[in-house]
Amino acid sequence: MSSELADYTYDHTLDLKGVEAHVFRNARQQEKTVAWNRYPQEPAQLSFVGASGLRVVDRHGRVTFVSDGGAGDLDGTKNGSVSLRMTADPVFVSR
Repeated sequence: MSSELADYTYDHTLDLKGVEAHVFRNARQQEKTVAWNRYPQEPAQLSFVGASGLRVVDRHGRVTFVSDGGAGDLDGTKNGSVSLRMTADPVFVSR
C-alpha cells in the first residue's frame, strides 16, 4: 500500500452502492482510487467513465491493465468507460 500511495494524499471518498472507494491525488493532479466491495456476498462494480484503460494493482502488488472493451472490462464494450468487478480485496486503480 505504501508504495502505491507514495506521493499521493487523500482527496475524497466516492459515494457508491456497496463499494468503499477513496481517491488520492498527487502533486501532478493524477488520481489513484483504492476500492473494495463492502458486501462481498453481493455483486458490486466500479466504473471509470472517460477511461480508455486502467492500471489495477491488487493487495499482493500484482499489476494488470484493463482496456475499454477488453478482458476485465465488465461490459466488454468499447464505449469510453471501464467497469471493474469489486471483491472484498482492495485494489489500487489509476488511469
